[in-house]
Amino acid sequence: MATLKQNLKYHLILFLISPILGLIYGVKTKKWSYIRWSIFIFVVIYGSVLHPSQMGDGAKHLKNVHTHYTYLSFSQFWDQLIRILSLNPTSNTSSDPYIHILSYIVGTIFNSPNLFFTGVAIVFGYFYSGAIVKLLSYVNWKTKYNKFYFLFFLVIFLFFQTPGDMQSVRNGTALWVVIYALISYHQTKKKKYIFLLLLTPLIHIAYIVLIIPFLVVLLSGFRNPKFYFIIFMVSVLSSNLINPESANDIVSQTEIGASKARSYTVDEERVEQRESNIDEGGGRFYKKYQGFRIHYNVLTGLIIFMFLFLRNRGFGEIENTLFSYGLAGASFANFLSFNFAIYNRVWLMAAIIILALLLIFLSKENLRNIPYSFLKIKLPLFIFSAALFPYLLFLLSANLNFTSIYILMAPVVMWIEFDMGISIRGVIGFFM
Repeated sequence: MATLKQNLKYHLILFLISPILGLIYGVKTKKWSYIRWSIFIFVVIYGSVLHPSQMGDGAKHLKNVHTHYTYLSFSQFWDQLIRILSLNPTSNTSSDPYIHILSYIVGTIFNSPNLFFTGVAIVFGYFYSGAIVKLLSYVNWKTKYNKFYFLFFLVIFLFFQTPGDMQSVRNGTALWVVIYALISYHQTKKKKYIFLLLLTPLIHIAYIVLIIPFLVVLLSGFRNPKFYFIIFMVSVLSSNLINPESANDIVSQTEIGASKARSYTVDEERVEQRESNIDEGGGRFYKKYQGFRIHYNVLTGLIIFMFLFLRNRGFGEIENTLFSYGLAGASFANFLSFNFAIYNRVWLMAAIIILALLLIFLSKENLRNIPYSFLKIKLPLFIFSAALFPYLLFLLSANLNFTSIYILMAPVVMWIEFDMGISIRGVIGFFM
């Protein structure tokens, strides 16, 4: 560790030359605390070189910082914050305190709107790096069991939600706060992590609902996958138990609730329109695969397989805890599948937890020692891997679009001239 401290200044210089090489060096130290802060620095640099041309929803938030939050008086900021907290925001502010406060800090206090995603990256990076390191610390990295399947699902896990997803700002950040809070509470049992979980609606108002299944598992202390698996199977078979009109009537009591209900409910007409757009849009097969959300069906099969064939082969406290959270989240998402936002966002969190669980299992159990392992374990894993491969291609493609070329080298170029921003995909397209 003394050597690492001595090399710290050289490591920081390496980050300035090439952030990706700085991250690789940090990972190679094999010291979890050092890896955690290497990931954090990488994510902060990643956010600092994001450009509107590489963003989706994030471009709107960045534009709003320029147009509304530059030289905003404190009295205006405060009045608008009160309206947000009363669920009646003005049209030119976010509906969530997190973006409103962050936008005011970078736009007015620092008078540097282009620092918006640097600020987002600092918050995102803290919880993302913490959650990733905490989850992967349970992996047995010494055994090198099941190399092919372990590496495949490790790549899926790492790309399922990357720093590029911070461009969604609210959900991208809140998702990792939830996972960080869950695993931290499991490790420490400190109540501050329950409080942290309860703060996520301040980042994204929808998390008033989205944290329910995880909060139930956490507060109940009940970690029996058998119970949650029964609920999961009921949710798979009975996804329409909750009447969508009734649910929407409840959340539509406020102006913001009505807006969210209209925006997020996927009725038959919108489903048909989305499917029509996918068919007419052509494009690559993995984009159609993602558009129809086939990966969630594959993950459903993977969950059933894990319960029937893997659960009784070495699941300990952490495995049962992660499985309980994953099953509860996936069940909740299925029951509310009529609401696209809830379904997609809760499934994202459940999927990350389930994939982490699978990695922990694969690192600890040698599949060759299981009787009839080819038919019972290896063949199903191969099928699941092949079924998820198109989604992996989609994730890789999406990250080429989100990721700035300056994450590979010389981020200082964009810090000096913000309009020099270009994605890796943009560079590849330039030379093709």
